[in-house]
Amino acid sequence: MASSVYTVNLTIHTGTDFSQTFVFEGINSNARLNLSGYQVCAKMRKAEESSTYTSFTTSITDVANARVSLAMNNALTSTLKPGKYLYDILLQDPSGNIERVVEGLVDVKKTVTR
Repeated sequence: MASSVYTVNLTIHTGTDFSQTFVFEGINSNARLNLSGYQVCAKMRKAEESSTYTSFTTSITDVANARVSLAMNNALTSTLKPGKYLYDILLQDPSGNIERVVEGLVDVKKTVTR
């Protein structure tokens, strides 16, 4: 797995479906990682020390080509309060090692049209 944490900022509009796909490559090559046997999770919080969080629905959508998807449906995004949040993505390899691979800000914006 890569040892670098990549920063990617996201925007989520309340009351809409959200999805974002990430593709992971090895740190020493441009070869895509094979995510066979890996698990993924991602959460967002208002602050690092916050005990409350919102989980993304996560899935590895293409094991051989290292595609990982984050999603939230409109029912969940409609419960989010507009503002800035922090998020990260963790990958767990088949041996149980956990690595933080992506982090960033989530800008939750209120949808105007209803």
